[in-house]
Formats: sequence, structure tokens, C-alpha cells
Amino acid sequence: MNSKIVLLVILMIASVKVFSQDKMTFGVNFGYDYNDKYLENLDGAENVNELPDFNIGVDVGIELTERIRVRGELKYVNLSFTRDFTGYTDEDFSVDHTKFTANFIGFNPRFDYRLFSLGNFETYFSTGLKLEFSAGDYIRTFDNNGDKYDDLKYFSNGKYIHDSVLAGAVGGFIFKYNINQKLGITIMPEYTSFLSRFYNDNQTSLQRANVNIGIEWTF
Repeated sequence: MNSKIVLLVILMIASVKVFSQDKMTFGVNFGYDYNDKYLENLDGAENVNELPDFNIGVDVGIELTERIRVRGELKYVNLSFTRDFTGYTDEDFSVDHTKFTANFIGFNPRFDYRLFSLGNFETYFSTGLKLEFSAGDYIRTFDNNGDKYDDLKYFSNGKYIHDSVLAGAVGGFIFKYNINQKLGITIMPEYTSFLSRFYNDNQTSLQRANVNIGIEWTF
């Protein structure tokens, strides 16, 4: 079954290539995210972003003209933080802190416009949409004795359930250095403004700034 799916994807890409008669690109990239407007302190607990959030992605693009191309991105997005419950007391034991990780899968349509080329360097303005779907989360709770619990979901239910679908508008730039006609290195800074809040009780919508580094093939 897996081999049939791979063959189908190859045939689809090949058919698009033949039909469009335009250059296609395939990219792989990795980057760090700074997520804002979701670490608001709730019920006296202090939220701290101790570990950097990150994303891993692949994309396929079709050059429609010398300056314009469209792309589709597939992304894995990791968002995590620590919530400090210093002073919070439960009936059974005192909670010290929890570590929270949320996983998302993104399907992002993108539109790139090449601003200029200078030798082997190219610069694009890129915009589009981000559509991210929850792929599960993980919460580990630690008490004041240092014991850890994976089955205690403190403040992960009710009004503190995060949105399962995140949608927003993204804008940024692509700086590309072409090693040769087929292979290039990319640096992509961008900013995303989501239309919804991460937690229902947050006051403002989720915002994200990130920088990705990748490799892009042209064929």
C-alpha cells in the first residue's frame, strides 16, 4: 500500500510538471519559533517558555512566471512551555510545576514574489495562510517532592483547552543563495498573526515570529 501511495505522488508531481511546463521546486527546512500572546499567567501560575519552539517542514512550489511562484507547505510545529505553580496547594499534594508540549501539523498555501536577483542571490517576498491542526499534546506534572506524574492534566481541560485548529496570515522574506542551477540554500524570516487565541481564556490572539534555514532543489 505504501509503495502505491509513493508511486501515486510521483505520478501526480510528474503530471503537474508536464502540464505546467514551468520549473518546480522542492524544499526542506528547519527553524525556531517565538510564540507570543499565549504565555499569559492564569490562576496565579507563572508560564515560562524555557525551551525554544521549533518547526520542521517540506514544501513543493511551481514557478508560474520568472517572478511568481506558488507553494504548498507541510509542517510539523512544536510549542512548549513550563507552568510554575509555586504556592498552589491541592487537596492531595502540592504541585510544583508542569511541562506542556503541543504538537501541530500544518498545511500552508504560499505565494512568493521575487523582488530581485543579484548574482547567485535571490530575494522573495512571501505571503499566504497557515492552517495548523492539533496532533496531540503532552503534560507532565511535578510535585514539591520531585515526583512526576504523566496522568495528571492540571489546567488542561475546561476553559484551558487550547484550540485544535489554528488559522492565520503569514508574511515574510526568502533569501536564497544558489549553489548551482539545481541546488540552493534558503533563510526565511517570517511573522504570523493567527485569528484565534491559543487558550480560550487568553486575552489576545496567538502571534508567531520564526526563522527557518533550508535547502531547495529546482527541477
